[in-house]
Parts: sequence; C-alpha cells; structure tokens
Amino acid sequence: MPLTTVTRKPARLTEKEDNSRTKHPDISPREVELLALLADKPLLNGNQIVALRTSSTSLTLRLLLHLESRGLLSCSVPAGRAHIPVNRYYHLSSDGIRVLARREGITPGRFAREHWLSPARLTMLFNSLEHTRGSHQFFVDLALEARKHDDQALLVWQGEVAATRRYLWHGESRLLRPDGYGVYRKHGRVLPFYLEWDSGNMGIKRHRRKLRTYHQCRSGQGARGWELGAGGPTPNPPTPRSAGFPAILAVTTDERVRQLNRAALQVARSRQDLVLSLFITTRRELEAVGTFGCHWWDVRSQRSVTLDDAPNVWIELNREKEA
Repeated sequence: MPLTTVTRKPARLTEKEDNSRTKHPDISPREVELLALLADKPLLNGNQIVALRTSSTSLTLRLLLHLESRGLLSCSVPAGRAHIPVNRYYHLSSDGIRVLARREGITPGRFAREHWLSPARLTMLFNSLEHTRGSHQFFVDLALEARKHDDQALLVWQGEVAATRRYLWHGESRLLRPDGYGVYRKHGRVLPFYLEWDSGNMGIKRHRRKLRTYHQCRSGQGARGWELGAGGPTPNPPTPRSAGFPAILAVTTDERVRQLNRAALQVARSRQDLVLSLFITTRRELEAVGTFGCHWWDVRSQRSVTLDDAPNVWIELNREKEA
C-alpha cells in the first residue's frame, strides 16, 4: 500500500549518542505512556490509539498532534487518504526514542535495537501495512470487548518484539516470532495465546516452518523454551507466565483454513508430538461477528468451537503434555 510520509523517520542511532541531548525534559506522564505504547507497537493508527485510551477522542487527538509538533512522533498516511490524525500511522521519531532511552538510563542506540526500531524494520512494516493493521486491530478489539464486561480483561498485550521468545533447541538459542502475545480473562478463566495473523501472502511452506518452530519452542531441550525469556538481541524483563504453553490463535483467509489445519496435523505427526493448541478462524468471519462471536477451528479436536471453549481445550492439552 503506497504511503506518504508526513514527518521524518527515525535516524540511525549509535551507542555514542548522549542521552542528555534530548530537548524534552518536561514531558508529561501521559505523553510518556503514549510514546511507550508506540515503542512496543509501532504503526498503530489514530483510530486504534483513540480506541485504546480511556480519555476522550478530542483529548487523544490533541495529544497526538502535540507530540507531532514537538517532533517526538512521526507518521505516515496511506496514499489517497486525508491527512487527518485518525488516518495516520504513528511511530517514534529519533527524538521520541531519545526521550524514552533517557528515562530508562540507556543510550538511544541500545533502546532502538532492543525495540527493533530500525529504519529497515519500519520500512518492512510500511510495506506490509495490511498485516500490521490487522494484527494490531485484533488486540484493540479484544480490549474494547473487555471494557463492556466487569468480568473480562485483556491482562497482557505484547507487540511483535516483546512477544518474541528465546528457546533452546539442541543447545542452540533460537527465536519464536509471533505477531503478538496476549492473556485474556473471561468468567474467571484465563487464556494465554500467541497471535498469528495471515494476510494470505505467506506460502504454506513458511507456515509449516513456523509450526515446527512452535513445536520446538514448546518442547525445548532441558527446559521449556517459552520460560527462557523474551525480546530481541537483549532479553526483555520477564513477562507474566501461565501454567502451560500458550494457545495459538491464527487468523487467515477462507482458502487457507484447510491448508493450515492439514499442515498442523502433518507437522505433529512427523515430530511424533501432540498437536498444538491451535485455533483457526477467517478474517471475514472475525470482521463480521467479532472474536467471541465467530467460530474457531480447533485443530486438536477437529471441530468448531468458540473462544469460550478455548481455555478448557488449552488446559486439557497441557495436562496431556505434562503426563
């Protein structure tokens, strides 16, 4: 999707840069919160940011414009769309990176590396904007659903970088890179999950490789890989863990559901391993009736379920894995 850059992208940052160079020592907690959100989840659009925040729409939009005017945020707009805040896709500018790095007591270069905020990665996200927007929107919709009910909550949402897991396989350190990680609580039951958002551009061979990576991460060697930590080149602080390897929620196209189901069964058989706790739905159904209204194909039981059933399926699978 063609994009028009409104403000500059982050410059390359090096270890030698001094944190004291930042020009924004008076930044407010509200501004820091929004910058930190975009450090973990770059290219949230204006509508998504408005939906996530509890303050009014007008106040949130004014805050975005204020951060842009101070040079702390950069943004891009899809070609042909009006240049208004709700249409813009936001990410940190180099000054925004410096502000957050200073607060963490590290160099801007290190902060950019730990959050994978290089110009190359932003270009990749720009070039796959439909995928980026879709995976973000999945979690935004969950957060909005949780607000409607006193007994529901999106307890954790990690973007792609924070959701990355290190694991050991035959003595080698490897990475699992889902599109996101979340923990959702409903009626007292908790479902930890990885998100795989498929825009239809990834071939089935790559899906098989990704499924094998999930099996390796779940099995590990000498330890559960998913307990070893998260993050990019430098591990992030420990994240909330649950008693079992997370479920996998895969959102794909109508044509890909059967292929993905078959691939998951084939990979499990070839590894002589239990089938992953994998639930598959389509983007079309998700957009029509929502996350909890749509039907998910449970690969393990080979039947259609709702996400209300998923915690029980997930718990049972982890009991079998422990046995």
